[in-house]
Amino acid sequence: LRAEPPAPRGRTAPATVFSAGRALDDLRFLLGEDPAPHPAGTAEAAAVRSRLIELLGARGLRLEEAPRFAAGGRGAGHVHNLVLEIPGASEERVLVMAHTDSVGAGPGVADDLAGVAAVVEAVRARLAQGPLERSLLVVFTDAEEDGLHGAAAFANQDPRFDEVVCVLNLEARGCRGASIMFQVGPRSGDLVRR
Repeated sequence: LRAEPPAPRGRTAPATVFSAGRALDDLRFLLGEDPAPHPAGTAEAAAVRSRLIELLGARGLRLEEAPRFAAGGRGAGHVHNLVLEIPGASEERVLVMAHTDSVGAGPGVADDLAGVAAVVEAVRARLAQGPLERSLLVVFTDAEEDGLHGAAAFANQDPRFDEVVCVLNLEARGCRGASIMFQVGPRSGDLVRR
């Protein structure tokens, strides 16, 4: 029973709380009329990013397009990350991320557009609560399925990463069951308690 997720809140939940109903609406929008696989480098991947830009733009938030070249263990290529920076009282940044690409065999609903929609809704709810203590950096990475190329490009090439004090990455670990924290970095006890 302790592992059960809380009951999902519907679309009419207060603006200051996360709503699974609103996140589901965002997920459906991101998938588009005809959900299809959207691996990095495809027109379908570009369409997903375009819908994400439109979705956040309608909420008054502007995503910065951050194309980069990345190389790693499984190849190299151009990645198309999207970045949203929201200033807070402190220059310290909390980084929240999810990836927009999918594998070639499926439409990427669980891995990871559900994570993208959850980030969008969480940001919306947090901004409704008022000013931020720390700056918030939201990065929607590309080419995760190709070897974390988008995340590596951001971490290695964007100077804002140097001010990051905490990273929260929403990623898939299956298609059902409770959401769980499955990996933490060193000295994360205080963060886990919070």
